[in-house]
Amino acid sequence: MQYFSVKLKIIVMAICTLCFSILSMLNKPTFGQGKLADSTEICFPCFNKIKKINGVISVKSLTTQTAKDLLEVGNQVQVVEMTRAEEIMQQVKSMGVSSFFGGKEIRELPKILLEDESIIDYSSRSI
Repeated sequence: MQYFSVKLKIIVMAICTLCFSILSMLNKPTFGQGKLADSTEICFPCFNKIKKINGVISVKSLTTQTAKDLLEVGNQVQVVEMTRAEEIMQQVKSMGVSSFFGGKEIRELPKILLEDESIIDYSSRSI
């Protein structure tokens, strides 16, 4: 009678605690930057969102709940900012300016302009 030994390879997949995507080498921040204070991990898109909201905060100092709260507040701010960005984009398009050349500058205008400021087209006015 022959006995066969079978080795089972158990694969434990890490999951992002914020968006529940499966973490792999390609979507995980390197050198442990995606680890939170409670030893859970986040994916690269969630890491970038947190860094974009507040680049000063170290992700390693956040817990899962504080990271979720930070993303929730950041999403609310982003919605307000997007409506202002859409308004500015309409003003730029109404002047006949292509958003292809200077798209980065146009996307920064909501952060620079005040709420009651608008864009004035001086190119069609005579001096």
